[in-house]
Amino acid sequence: MAKRGQQLGNDVLGGQDTVFAFMGDPSSYDPRPANVKRIDTHAAVIFLAGGFAYKIKRAVRLPYLDFSTADKRRAVCEREVVINKLTAPDIYLCVEPIMQRADGTLAIGGAGKPVEWAVKMRRFCQTGLFDTLAREGALSRDLIPPLAATIAGLHARAKPRRGAHGSRQMAHVVKSVTASLAHAPPLLDPVAVKDFTRAMRSALR
Repeated sequence: MAKRGQQLGNDVLGGQDTVFAFMGDPSSYDPRPANVKRIDTHAAVIFLAGGFAYKIKRAVRLPYLDFSTADKRRAVCEREVVINKLTAPDIYLCVEPIMQRADGTLAIGGAGKPVEWAVKMRRFCQTGLFDTLAREGALSRDLIPPLAATIAGLHARAKPRRGAHGSRQMAHVVKSVTASLAHAPPLLDPVAVKDFTRAMRSALR
């Protein structure tokens, strides 16, 4: 896909800055977009180019995730596509390798040695995102029940995983949610919060 690239350093893990610079260059794409917008998060860097978005995991290791090697980043990218195709099959497309060609330049896909991996998605209108609606004061409570129903349906259709210590994981979820709700009294009815956390603990038991 790419028409030209940049030299990647000898240390692939330390070469993410080179990969990010390559992905931020409009000439790296075919067809070439008018511009490329970069969005940084704590665990990923997303590049919006034309009608597509490319998400690259950062080479980081945190208490709750490990993206420290290219193989681990590839595995989590592939898993992300599989999971998100269940709810957004038109958005999540595939995992694209970032290749180092024989001449040392980088390309999106094609021949060469894979040095990084990106989740490729179709771009979509951002106006419907809940954080956008919240900033605009348009996030209605009416949106929450259908969202919860959708999530519950996804869980109901999921295949059981035996030996995954589910009760221990759910206990961690309940503890985390309870701690989060404890810091939201100005936003939520304290009585409703207490009833909800009590119901969660009861369901867990």
